[in-house]
Amino acid sequence: MNSTLGAWGKAPRRALASLAVALVASLSLAGCGGSIGGYCYEAKNCEGGNDFDEEACNLSVSEIQDLADLQNCSSEFDAWFDCVESNSRCNDDRYQVDEGACGAEEEQLYNCADVGGNF
Repeated sequence: MNSTLGAWGKAPRRALASLAVALVASLSLAGCGGSIGGYCYEAKNCEGGNDFDEEACNLSVSEIQDLADLQNCSSEFDAWFDCVESNSRCNDDRYQVDEGACGAEEEQLYNCADVGGNF
């Protein structure tokens, strides 16, 4: 899908890709009750983080959500986040998505948001 964001469209796509990578690589989302806040709280507790880590997670995921909304990809974000939230576990002090889970949802969000990176 071609972005309709005009001249500044590349920056949000790069930001979305960067935030997604940071989200999964550093403080992967966690879920409790269908909220970004619950997910980040669970991730913080699993990974031994602090309030700053939790807030950074909340801001990163919210920004990904906002950028997806800008590109009319809210339903794709929701499907991806619901999957990530439902399939994340604490393993060896890492909160991460179960292997093989959420690939289809990630691909749909990636294709809709045209971000040029993986989550």
